[in-house]
Amino acid sequence: MPRLQEKSFKSPEQIRHFQMPGLKLYHTTRPRFVGSLWNQGWHWSPDVVPIANTRSRQIHHLGVVPKGRFPNETDADEVCELGIDGVDEHSPRHDGFVVSAEPFEAIEFASAQLYAPLAGAMRPGN
Repeated sequence: MPRLQEKSFKSPEQIRHFQMPGLKLYHTTRPRFVGSLWNQGWHWSPDVVPIANTRSRQIHHLGVVPKGRFPNETDADEVCELGIDGVDEHSPRHDGFVVSAEPFEAIEFASAQLYAPLAGAMRPGN
């Protein structure tokens, strides 16, 4: 049964260093959520394809965007740009990159437990 829970964005349970600068994971009963921050110039396909060994991102995303701009293109050539104060949901098989001068920040709910390999996990302060 769900219970009341509160988490601070300043205190993630886990940090995954995955390209630049990384992910912060917050564990709640359901759903888990993740805060991600990607610097200008980060692009999924050149930065992650060698690690993931897939042509495009294979994860369903559901989240909100506090800052930055991040166009996504699906394998079927559909384009959607994520931007400040946006709420987004997109299916697997897409590629994306940061186009804003400031870092792109996202808070995601649907895909948090699938982000980045566990081998890269660290506890805050490590």
